[in-house]
Amino acid sequence: MYETIAVVFDFDDTLAPDSTSGYLTEAGITDLASFWKNEVAVLTKDDWDPVPAYLFKMIEASNSSRIPKITKTSLMEWGSRLPLHKGVESIFGRLRSSAKEANSRCSLEFYLISSGANHST
Repeated sequence: MYETIAVVFDFDDTLAPDSTSGYLTEAGITDLASFWKNEVAVLTKDDWDPVPAYLFKMIEASNSSRIPKITKTSLMEWGSRLPLHKGVESIFGRLRSSAKEANSRCSLEFYLISSGANHST
């Protein structure tokens, strides 16, 4: 009988730096602290959930031409350049090897669950 272990990761600040702030910086938002504090926090203080709040503000910035249009292509392009934390590219193989050494009938499955990032204001 084989044993399977699920390993679950968040993405931002676990596998990579804050991808949303990175995207915004690449798109031309030069004052990220102001974006999070003066734009997004205003909505969260008005009972918005943080994720829809920052997505709304990103779309608003895109529609007003403050940043280039957010498209599937622009998001995929950013994702292809997104820097990962040191060791991320090798951690999955290393974890699989360690699990196999501990129990030859063991296999690992990796899952990524991410719904957005929390930002200090």
